[in-house]
Parts: sequence; structure tokens; C-alpha cells
Amino acid sequence: MFSKNKEKIFHITWVTYNSRVSERMIKYKIKKWEWIYFSDEQEILITLYIKDIVKKDKLKVLAYNICKDHIHMLLICKEDEISNIVRKLKWKSSQKYKKYLWINKEEKFSLWAQKYNNSFIETSDKFIETVKYIKNNRNKHELQTNKKLQCVINDMIYIYDETLLNKGL
Repeated sequence: MFSKNKEKIFHITWVTYNSRVSERMIKYKIKKWEWIYFSDEQEILITLYIKDIVKKDKLKVLAYNICKDHIHMLLICKEDEISNIVRKLKWKSSQKYKKYLWINKEEKFSLWAQKYNNSFIETSDKFIETVKYIKNNRNKHELQTNKKLQCVINDMIYIYDETLLNKGL
């Protein structure tokens, strides 16, 4: 029987505000405004913010990448924890980024789109495929390797025991 209290591996993605056109935007004819497209330096900054939360909350991030307007994360957690974890990562990184941009507290600012996607990683083959996909996502989007960013990512990644995959996480 499926248990929500058992830790599992999830591939989680989210995007910057207005960087994608959703069905809702089309249906209600919502005008798409300019979106945030991170520079290499800003990608490092956002990743540092996220790393601080990951370390403080002892989150188990197995893979991570940021690609100008979106983030990929492979996370071990309980299914019922995902929304709170993502909410916290998005909210805290947004607040820190807002300070970095010197935006007044009262001024409306949205860094991240409201929604996010997640998918459960059921097999070791799917795990390996997803890790490769996340690690190679910058190549897919034709982005250069950012060595400083990679150092921050490496410091955030949870070192896992290969037997985790055989235990049916």
C-alpha cells in the first residue's frame, strides 16, 4: 500500500514569473509581461539562497540545476512535504533576491511563477535518467558551464548511499 509518510525521490521544477505562457493565461487573455532571465552571477546568487535553505533545513537534494529562467531539483522527501518545501524555497529566495535588487518591501514583486511541477521517481533507471537530465540541462539550453555555480551546487548536494535506490525509496 502507498504511504505518504515514506520518503521518496521527486523531480521538482519551477520557473520565473511570466517566463512561460500557461493555459490559464491564454484562456483569460492575460498579458504576458517581461520576465526575469538570470545572468550567470544571478544564477549563482539564487543558488546560494537556495543552498542556505537546503543546508539549514537539512533537505536531501540529490541533483540541482538552474537555467536562466527555471530550476530543476531532485529531492528526497515525503510526498506531503513537497508543497511546503517548494513554497519555502521559492518564498525565501524571492525575498532575498528582492533585497538584492533593492526593491522596496511594499512594492509588489514576483520572482517565481505560482505553480511548480513534480514527478515521483519510481525506478533506479528513471533515477539515473533524471540525474543525467538535470545535470545536462544547461547543455540542452545551450548555456555555458558556470564553474562557480557548479561549486555551489556541489556543496548543496546530499551524498547518498547507492543502496537507497534498492530500498524502494
